[in-house]
Amino acid sequence: MIKPTSLSSVTSRNDPYAGYYGWLPREGTVVPYYDANGNAHKLPTDYNEGEPDNKMSRRQQMVGYSFSHQFDDTFTVRQNLRYADVKTLYRSVYGNGYSAPGQINRAYVRSDEHLNTFTVDTQLQSDFATGAVNHTLLTGVDYSRMRNDVNAEYGSADSISMSNPQYGDANVNVNFPYAVLNRMEQTGLYAQDQMEWDKWVMTLGGRYDYAMASTLTRSSNDLAENHDQQFTWRGGINYLFDNGISPYFSYSQSFEPVSGSSREGKPFDPSRGEQYEAGVKYVPKDMPVVVTAAVYQLTKDKNLTADPNDPYGIYSVQTGEIRSRGF
Repeated sequence: MIKPTSLSSVTSRNDPYAGYYGWLPREGTVVPYYDANGNAHKLPTDYNEGEPDNKMSRRQQMVGYSFSHQFDDTFTVRQNLRYADVKTLYRSVYGNGYSAPGQINRAYVRSDEHLNTFTVDTQLQSDFATGAVNHTLLTGVDYSRMRNDVNAEYGSADSISMSNPQYGDANVNVNFPYAVLNRMEQTGLYAQDQMEWDKWVMTLGGRYDYAMASTLTRSSNDLAENHDQQFTWRGGINYLFDNGISPYFSYSQSFEPVSGSSREGKPFDPSRGEQYEAGVKYVPKDMPVVVTAAVYQLTKDKNLTADPNDPYGIYSVQTGEIRSRGF
């Protein structure tokens, strides 16, 4: 009997001072800005439009393992598992527009976020033959869970002078508290068979997904949920010439839950897509290189864009379909 193999890992990262990413206007950086007397100036490279106590800290911990066991020449089982926990604190007074002459408007945000994720994938590989056709059959089940707890405040702060900045009293005014708990779960069953016959290689696979997404708005204690399910499939074929050239064609569908919620507190719908690809690969026998050329078309719906009616830039909306083509 062949012994199992496994690899476990535990990582932890703490960034108490993860940095501050400020904003400066075009005036004073790309072009000069003008003060109240009409004099032109450029901002110094160390100019800070925020406050000295701006802060971003992050603590991240992960644990997981990868396990495999080959029973015999036919069956191999594998399992991959990972758990991650991330805590982030962000507090900032930041630039939010140029106010002539020589003033920068400012806004305020404080966000305390706790995110944890769990994923596990269990898979059985079966290698066998039916007549002249060799099969590599993969069957499995995977599960993922996400929990994201956000407690935030958004508001305004006093503007700051570009020529004589004064710090320490930003006069923060919180006018939009934001506290939500987003959850998402997904379970998938899948199977894929890679078949080899002579110089032909064919792949055919299918997957069934069940997904749940929920949003709890803490201010109103309103809970909104979405439940969805989808069957998707993929297929491909290629031919292996003796000279190392292999033309191929493939088609695949996708189903992807989208985390978060709209301004109305409704969880986002899953995104669906499909891809066509045709191309050729060349692997020279005496060189360790792979040369490829392909054309493809990818479509995907329910894409997120910024909510045009949200003055704070917090929320997104789901728009129509996007299409990408390339060579």
